Amino acid sequence: AQDEAKAVDQKVLLEQKIDVLDQQIQLSQQTIQALDEQIGEKQTELTRAQEAEAAQRERYEERVRAMEERGKVSYLSVLFRASSFSDLLDRVSMIGEIMAYDNQVLEEMAEACRAVAQAKAALEESQSQQQEVLDQQRDQQAQRQAELAQAETVLAQIQSQTNRYGQDLAALESTEDQVAQE
Repeated sequence: AQDEAKAVDQKVLLEQKIDVLDQQIQLSQQTIQALDEQIGEKQTELTRAQEAEAAQRERYEERVRAMEERGKVSYLSVLFRASSFSDLLDRVSMIGEIMAYDNQVLEEMAEACRAVAQAKAALEESQSQQQEVLDQQRDQQAQRQAELAQAETVLAQIQSQTNRYGQDLAALESTEDQVAQE
């Protein structure tokens, strides 16, 4: 009877562990679903960043082509062609604007490249987190299966002991009946 009580206690404890694992598995599943949504958002952000980068790259390439079509005109030759001091100032201002525009195009392209890199890193981080949770969930499910198997073993022991006690009781009753008849 004491062995049966221990087995029953062990079975109850295993059932509690299984319940906790079920809750952990459910939480993991919710986390995986949230990460699925996050990964979708990050993928959309990456696509947008790549499109913006392609547009900036095209703008940059147009600027380079325009510069090549005009030939190798140096800023100094433009300045030396000035016909007056005010024309010189206008040309200096124009060259400054062109240089500022070129720098802006380069900076915007660099920013677009950084945005793509950041979006890729964020997407990879979310995918890595999801893989960790998937691995954790797989471990939890394996542990749950092990606990279930152990609980089934304990249940079989309880049933075996109950059957044995029943047989012992039947044998004892049979012996009592024989003693009573004698």
